[in-house]
Amino acid sequence: MEHSLGGANGFFLIRMGALFALILGLLGLTLAIVGVYGVVSYAAQPAHHEIGIRMALGAEPRAILRMTCARESFFCCLGSSSDPYSHCRLAGL
Repeated sequence: MEHSLGGANGFFLIRMGALFALILGLLGLTLAIVGVYGVVSYAAQPAHHEIGIRMALGAEPRAILRMTCARESFFCCLGSSSDPYSHCRLAGL
């Protein structure tokens, strides 16, 4: 083991593998963040007019934010709860 790691390319291959894994992990995280942002903005789009009407009628910004966060949290919880269910169905459990 010392002979194989002690050469000129000893830790180079291990470091390159770790760097490659890091880059792929960061790319995956970035894509996940962009995807969640896209889904949330798409889901909030129909409520755009409702938010404008509520603001015109004098609703507090805090109430509008609470309404929007509650609606989006519902969809996030629904997606999170349906994922294990679908895995169990596919596994035949």
